Amino acid sequence: MFSGWVTIIFMFTQDQQAFKVHAFSNTQFDEVGWFYCSAGSTEIDKYVVYNYSEQVWSYGLLERHAWLDAGVEPYPRATLDGYLYEQEKGNHQANGTAITASLTTGSIEIADGDKKEFYDYVDRNWKADKETD
Repeated sequence: MFSGWVTIIFMFTQDQQAFKVHAFSNTQFDEVGWFYCSAGSTEIDKYVVYNYSEQVWSYGLLERHAWLDAGVEPYPRATLDGYLYEQEKGNHQANGTAITASLTTGSIEIADGDKKEFYDYVDRNWKADKETD
């Protein structure tokens, strides 16, 4: 189950940066993940996460040097360049400004039933706080 992503992480991480790869857990959301350096990068700049209750993967860009899961503190903590961040708390950045977010959706036409479409990946990396119209 994990071997594919672990292979990808080490494939894109330069050999001299492989020692920086580190795992983390986010038990509040049933997740385990890894931070790693992308190809050409000398610092952690990407992550991949597996949600073991929903059995889905997600990935993205995020720089973090260390991670402490919730338990000792109410929220996970992470560090970057001497700063300590509370993760999974609120919808504001460290400086108090709102996090910019957007969502683009649309319909997909598949023709008149004479053709098949195959999607190998759909990323649902968000959680709605309430139902909306």
